[in-house]
Amino acid sequence: MDLRDYLEYIVDNYDMGDGTSTSAQRYLRDAATSLKEYITGHDKLCSTSQSYRMRIRGSGGMGRAAEIPWVGIRDLSETSSFENGLYIVYLFSSDMSSFFITLAQGITRLTNDWGAVPARSRMRTIAQDIRSSLPTDLIRGLDDCVVLGARTARGKGYQDSVILAKRYVTGSLPAEDEFREDLAKFLKIYGIAIDVKNGKPSSSNRLGERSANAQAKQEYSMEKLAQELLIDVSSLENLRALLRDRKQVILYGPPGTGKTFIAEKFASVFAGELDSQASRVQTVQFHPTYSYEDLVEGYSPARGNGGETAFELQDGPLKKIAAAASSYLYETQPMDNPEKTYVLIIDEINRVDLSEVLGELLSLLEHRDKSIQLRYSKEQFQLPPNLYIIGTMSTAGHPIKRLDAALRRRFHFYPLFPDRPPIKNLLARWVAKHHPTLDWIAKVVDRANELLNDPNAAIGPSHFLREDLDEEKINLIWNYTILPYIEDYYLGESEYLEGFSLTGLRADAVAVSPQRPGSPENSP
Repeated sequence: MDLRDYLEYIVDNYDMGDGTSTSAQRYLRDAATSLKEYITGHDKLCSTSQSYRMRIRGSGGMGRAAEIPWVGIRDLSETSSFENGLYIVYLFSSDMSSFFITLAQGITRLTNDWGAVPARSRMRTIAQDIRSSLPTDLIRGLDDCVVLGARTARGKGYQDSVILAKRYVTGSLPAEDEFREDLAKFLKIYGIAIDVKNGKPSSSNRLGERSANAQAKQEYSMEKLAQELLIDVSSLENLRALLRDRKQVILYGPPGTGKTFIAEKFASVFAGELDSQASRVQTVQFHPTYSYEDLVEGYSPARGNGGETAFELQDGPLKKIAAAASSYLYETQPMDNPEKTYVLIIDEINRVDLSEVLGELLSLLEHRDKSIQLRYSKEQFQLPPNLYIIGTMSTAGHPIKRLDAALRRRFHFYPLFPDRPPIKNLLARWVAKHHPTLDWIAKVVDRANELLNDPNAAIGPSHFLREDLDEEKINLIWNYTILPYIEDYYLGESEYLEGFSLTGLRADAVAVSPQRPGSPENSP
């Protein structure tokens, strides 16, 4: 039987109201026989497993017809049933308007072990990691989600389990050759995905690239990061020690000292990821209206099956990254190693009442071995030990002494000020390396900070750390960024502004004999 004819027959004849004794149900139960020829010859196509044996099964429900019928193909070396592990599965939408070939995950065991909502979050995280490790050319044009019109928990679980998919629309199905080619492609993807999940080598070029990248990540040490940032490596090692000790640290200082930039660069090395946008390093930015519902969980409007507006409980970034970190601690077959490091960066952490935004989770920051019931889902939630939090805090108008004592106890605080290591003389070191003829700007900034005489409001070097820096850019930055900032600082006291003229400050800088950046007087 042609694959197209087999799938089309199910679409045309399946009705969940007819029970489990119909011809479409028999077709589903007979999948192993009807489709056997389509997997013959695919054994060991990509997987390095020595027991790569395929099995087929179709299901339209037991006792009563299922909302979402399916036909699955699994490798015995990967999973003993369709309740867990990875497999290929054809999923049919509830109204039979379309169906999909997918690479998916078993939902039953995860749901039983973790509960419905944590299991859904965990599946999405695993799916994202597998997709990011597959050859780009092989998966180009495939979808990362499906819409089945499911109303039951199991049907919605099928939607969450999908890693990759291709949709077929009833009434305009492609030719038999395309069905065969798509299945062959998914079998190839399946073999590679099994290797990725189990941490085995593969013939895939992309996986070879991953191995090379992993080696590069190991070589990308704190020493190299210190060289890139032009700061002393001992400062980064101190930051690493603080983060490991309490698992939460806040980088604080005036604007322009590179708090967010350093946090993201440091986190990428700390977590073993060269790219701070990778899935194990995530950044959120707080603002005055940011809430518990934004960070942890809350109800958001969503479109219902009938087109009506409904409210659905959504996980926030903290809950998502915690679920992802937990999956690598407790997964029986971890994808890489059993204890990956995750980092959540919270930019502008002091722009909210953190005790209010964290709510009942505040105590978990120092008690990683305990769990607490969440406000809306009523689930037990725990911050995993391999999740670290880095906050950034501007001290301009928000002195650190104003922070709640309970909050201070749960974080280490790492200062970034222009007059202290590791930021002290950073601008001088940077212009000496990149634009030595502009060394006067470092002295101008130092003199301006002396006049301000307020470490919490000092001018940071980041304003001028630009590859395209020249005298024209310096004038623009000073007149339209620095001076407005100083005017705001001296609001109502305009008599102080005369001393901050760029021309005057530069004349003072030129009058001072230059000192080689990096000498003992200029070193951190």
